[in-house]
Amino acid sequence: MQVDFYLLNVSETREGEHFVCRLTEKVFRQKHFIYIHTDNQSATSRLDDLLWTFSPGSFLPHVLAHHMTKDDKVKITLGYADIPATAHDVLINMATHVPLAHTQFSRIAEIVYNTEPHKQLSRKRYRYYREQKYAVSSHEMTI
Repeated sequence: MQVDFYLLNVSETREGEHFVCRLTEKVFRQKHFIYIHTDNQSATSRLDDLLWTFSPGSFLPHVLAHHMTKDDKVKITLGYADIPATAHDVLINMATHVPLAHTQFSRIAEIVYNTEPHKQLSRKRYRYYREQKYAVSSHEMTI
């Protein structure tokens, strides 16, 4: 499994959420199925709104996990609770913990804000992934 940590140079959530939208768009255009995991309903709701409006002319069809049916074939799903057991291959993790169902993905993108508490939690996730023998890399991102 490949895990990429995106080290953002911002501490504000809104700028980071715009980065996640751009990353999601890039991965979507590569024809992947994406699950975006957040810490709570509020963060999921903000991202849900932003995916429709972050860029003029951009259209990222998505569904909220708690509204998803077994027949949904949407390539982007958002949620904050249990990750549905559906065919997703890329996890974009905005949460501060490693989701229990992370092993169902072939690739994980970890989002790290530039605050000391967030960086400390990301270091724990980094160690965990290394202990699992996953291929881990990090990328400093200037927004």
